[in-house]
Amino acid sequence: MLAPIALLGCNEPSVAPAPAPVPETTRAPLVEKPPELVFNKLDWDDAWLTNPGPTATDAVLVDGVRHPIGFHELAKAGDLGFGTIHDLSGQPMEERCNEQDFDALFEARGRYWLTSHFECTPGAIYLSEIEKREDGTLEMANTRNVDFSAMGGVYNPCAGQVTPWGTHLASEEYEPDAREEPTSLEEHGWDYLSWTSMKKAAKPGVPLNPYHYGWVPEVAVMTADGDTLAVKHKAMGRFSHEIAYVLPDERTVYLSDDGRGAGFFMFVADQPAQLASGHLYAAQFHQESEQAGGRGTIGWIDLGAASDSEVDAWITGGVTFADLFDRQAPSGTSCPNGYRFVDQDGLQECLSLKAPSERAPDPARMASRLETRRYAGYMGATTEFEKGEGITHDPATGAVYISFANIGGRMQAEEGRLSAMDHVRLPANPCGAVWVGYTDKGQMDAGGAPIASDHVIGRFQSKLAGSPIEEDAHGNTCLPGGPANPDNLTFLPGYDILMVAEDTKRHAVASLWAVETRRSTLRRVMVAPRHAEITGIHWIPDLGGRGYLTVAVQHPWRVESLTGEEAVLPDGVTDEHKKSITGYLGPFPKLTVAP
Repeated sequence: MLAPIALLGCNEPSVAPAPAPVPETTRAPLVEKPPELVFNKLDWDDAWLTNPGPTATDAVLVDGVRHPIGFHELAKAGDLGFGTIHDLSGQPMEERCNEQDFDALFEARGRYWLTSHFECTPGAIYLSEIEKREDGTLEMANTRNVDFSAMGGVYNPCAGQVTPWGTHLASEEYEPDAREEPTSLEEHGWDYLSWTSMKKAAKPGVPLNPYHYGWVPEVAVMTADGDTLAVKHKAMGRFSHEIAYVLPDERTVYLSDDGRGAGFFMFVADQPAQLASGHLYAAQFHQESEQAGGRGTIGWIDLGAASDSEVDAWITGGVTFADLFDRQAPSGTSCPNGYRFVDQDGLQECLSLKAPSERAPDPARMASRLETRRYAGYMGATTEFEKGEGITHDPATGAVYISFANIGGRMQAEEGRLSAMDHVRLPANPCGAVWVGYTDKGQMDAGGAPIASDHVIGRFQSKLAGSPIEEDAHGNTCLPGGPANPDNLTFLPGYDILMVAEDTKRHAVASLWAVETRRSTLRRVMVAPRHAEITGIHWIPDLGGRGYLTVAVQHPWRVESLTGEEAVLPDGVTDEHKKSITGYLGPFPKLTVAP
């Protein structure tokens, strides 16, 4: 019980006189209220099942003031040539890519720009000039393809980020297997289709090299006319890059690996804002509990240092998989002497590093970049993660968020596997989860050497998970009031808003969620048309005095793979509605908060 502030004297009146009123202008709250952003939420509406386009919230409260907002379309795939695929010589083809993924708005050279990923093979990254009207709404003025022909084109670009120094950081997902060329659809599936598409786009007489793909592209706008400089960073390793996310120190980069039997990686650049050289680490997960979605610690296995120029020289020198590894088929999980069992990306192999040769004088170092996931598994890192997707960061707490679209496959306990080889042993959750990693300084790698970063994840746990249910009347197999198969993430600093976008077939319509991390509340703020995913989310707190959230709607009404009634477009839905949409939610007031 709290003690009274003062006792009444024995001759004092029983009721103290009222204090003099405090002028309104000098009153202050007892506790300063933190910045607050609250979306009007969307409640379920059966009309979403047949709406031809997306539906978004109409308003947001920012520090108690209501602001009307909405989803604004900037372009559809095909508009102004947006999404036209170019061959590996840089010439436009007849194909249009309808897999529009990441978008980002930023200012450079005194103008506003939008960068956009088209997730095909060959893929494309587009740079569009954006004009801002007086009311804050935006318009696409023109668009052009970023030329990657000198690097063999760009391969399946997925998520991305505007770096702290104002460039566009991209990704190349589902890297081709350099061990063998895919030979049939029946045996190799998507790998065969994508590689066949790349071969059709190749320069005549120039063979494709799988080591040209699976990297982290960076694009800088060099002039006010939109001239660009594009590179592929190879120091960060080659695997199925969903996103490379740079932290505010401009050196620490977390890298998700989208696939089945995937890893999780950290890169520490030698110099701030320069990603061409540095140290690469692979995560080793040590599970502590399977409760509440799971938790554990992370150890970091050193994969060594390298630079873009070194890796370029290895590729130019003609190094092949056979120069790096000997390979044999395992017997269960057993391997011959001198070989190590590696299980990654659905492949179980017995691998042994080759002896140094003239073409590969340092096979271990070369494998760390050219065969990063294989080499990570060879060194004992965890290659059991399932569909590692978006990454984002809260600079106030140091938390790093990562989404796993599915908790399944090798993330479950594997019967008959040695515990030392089964790092992740979680109950299946086909609805997926968002995990959080807690960072700290002074961390050591698994070998006891210091890691030159103050932002190293040491603990990892599930933060927000979907909930499987029996199929309901609308076809949902995950609880409709929460996330299903979370994909892209983005965080709004100061307001503590985590945005979670869905790539799902387990909800009747994919949703965009706003998570208020202070209160752990969840609000649906946008839904896509059926058979679409919501992608491309990225907060832009201040673009010329207004805030924006980029959002793309990928392949709406894609019914080609369906059968029966679902394969028929509803009345009012046309082929035009099947085009991917690039746009933004807003405009918001400026959303920067003083530290």
